[in-house]
Amino acid sequence: MNKIVIFVAALIFSVNSYAQPNVYDPEAKKILDQVSVNAKNAQPFSIDFSNRLLDKQSDLDETTEGKVVVSGAKYQLKLGENVLYCDGNTVSTYYPEMEEVEIRDMADMDDAMNPVLIFDMYKKGFKYRLKGDKTIAGKKYYVIELYPENTKSKAYASAQLLVNKTTKQLYSFSTYFKDGKQFTLTLTNFKSKISVKESDFSFDATKFPDVEITDLRE
Repeated sequence: MNKIVIFVAALIFSVNSYAQPNVYDPEAKKILDQVSVNAKNAQPFSIDFSNRLLDKQSDLDETTEGKVVVSGAKYQLKLGENVLYCDGNTVSTYYPEMEEVEIRDMADMDDAMNPVLIFDMYKKGFKYRLKGDKTIAGKKYYVIELYPENTKSKAYASAQLLVNKTTKQLYSFSTYFKDGKQFTLTLTNFKSKISVKESDFSFDATKFPDVEITDLRE
């Protein structure tokens, strides 16, 4: 569960409590708006990703692979062996190692658990600026920095996003937390207009008869 929370929190709250510019850069917003529009137009889509956690204080350097499928408000998120299924109303989190499933109402879930929000995260609670550009493996990317409007109440500090200049797709972002941890999420293998089924977004208990189900809905 912790790795799933870490991944999605990095997605939604990817945002240094120091040297923050008091700016809402219109050029940065223009790029981010296009990223958001492109993501909506590409649905249903899937994205493979790697999530690197770096903590120099504890000498930790760990990378986890995963995949997310998004269709409207529905999603399926795989991170390692764990899977989240969201049908638009409920979220079922499956933990194969423990043979357990937890079911919650979507409305009771923290926004940090919703990967659908990644492409609109900048619209509320953040300042942003276009810092420059960067070339990786021959491809050119915009470098955009995000900062929280309210730093005192946040555990995170700042984020740096890379957006492909040609496709206007999000490629990666690094999140810096006040405790020194750094998360770098790299998105790869973006597939748009994929074929999905309703069953992709719901946990089918009949296929896992030995799983213990905990229903946390009120």
